[in-house]
Amino acid sequence: MENETIRFEPIGYITTGISRREALPRQGINGNLEGELILYERFAAGAADIKPGEEYFVLFYFNKSEGAALYVPKRGKGVFSTRSPERPNPIGLSRIKILYNKGGKIRFIGADMLEDTPILDIKPVMETEGPFA
Repeated sequence: MENETIRFEPIGYITTGISRREALPRQGINGNLEGELILYERFAAGAADIKPGEEYFVLFYFNKSEGAALYVPKRGKGVFSTRSPERPNPIGLSRIKILYNKGGKIRFIGADMLEDTPILDIKPVMETEGPFA
């Protein structure tokens, strides 16, 4: 199981107009950068019930990551306790707020991804009460 390979098929890509990591907000939820999730046509029906004002998690592939590190010297921490894009499996997770959804083009606020970032999945934020509710 240790050498198992897992493959994912992107469901679309993200547009933000930002091509340099330095130009992105440190954390999308703390910024006001807008972006758009562009879903491939065969996946667009899966977003039919996404509505303005709702919050979602977007899982994406750090396709422009520059290698993997297990330790982040700038933070003095192991990579799994940070949100660094340089990780063994370059998967990102961001919380976004929907502005509009027009047939597979979903405008949102809270972008912290580069232009043309592949989307792996979109999941609703489920507000709960108490730990592990």
